[in-house]
Amino acid sequence: MTIAHGRPDAPGGSLTWHPTAAEWEASPELAALLAAVLEAVRAGGDSASGRGPA
Repeated sequence: MTIAHGRPDAPGGSLTWHPTAAEWEASPELAALLAAVLEAVRAGGDSASGRGPA
């Protein structure tokens, strides 16, 4: 999994993490948080492009 920030014209930094199955099982709240962040990023990208929700 890689988490990155920035824009195509001004790339930011990134963090790459390879969680084990045991780490995922021990952290269900982390999976929920990442799902929420992904949804927020998608929603932000949709509204920034003027397309609205997918």
